[in-house]
Amino acid sequence: MSSPGGLIGGVPVTGLTEADQGLKGELMAVSTVPQLCNDVGVEKIHIGVREFKCMGASPPHDHPHIFLDMGGDNQIICPYCSTLYVHDARLAADQTDPPNAVHHEQAQPV
Repeated sequence: MSSPGGLIGGVPVTGLTEADQGLKGELMAVSTVPQLCNDVGVEKIHIGVREFKCMGASPPHDHPHIFLDMGGDNQIICPYCSTLYVHDARLAADQTDPPNAVHHEQAQPV
């Protein structure tokens, strides 16, 4: 049996079956906004995205995770940690220079 779908990531989805409804909830929980951290303490990080969350350093030494949007600009400074983020179109969304500034959540033990 199909039902109206709604939106997933801002994209209209229609005709979901009852079995798909659970999957829809899981898809909506996945964030595509990268979380960046400056564990090495550099002044400037080149990134492949214009919208992201800065967390300062990896937990437990992080600052409040804030959403930053460069808009039409090519750089932005985090108001908490003063890291300068510079957009570099040559980098993929999951790449940074220096490398390893994209934070990946660790699975929590059950």
